[in-house]
Amino acid sequence: TAYDAAFTNGTKTTIEAGEFGKIYLAAQAHVTINEAEVDTITSCAITTGNLGMLTIGAGTHVGTINLTPPGTYQLALTIENGAKVDAIIYKGVTYTQDAWNNL
Repeated sequence: TAYDAAFTNGTKTTIEAGEFGKIYLAAQAHVTINEAEVDTITSCAITTGNLGMLTIGAGTHVGTINLTPPGTYQLALTIENGAKVDAIIYKGVTYTQDAWNNL
């Protein structure tokens, strides 16, 4: 799969605005996305012992966050007030942003 941006383990970056089709994050990447439009983010699910983080900042709209592979994982995912995520897919289940926040 071709990605507009991909972040490997150990990456620490902030995206400040822009439009992206697909973004990929490895399990130990630290990525914050602000004021952007993103179709799909695919992230290796982050195990509890890893230090990976994904922050969807205010003003950002993401169509789908796809957390793979399925298994016993805890993602360090923060969706800030003012951000919008249409769907979060985790362990084969699709959640709305509200349902995800209430897990």
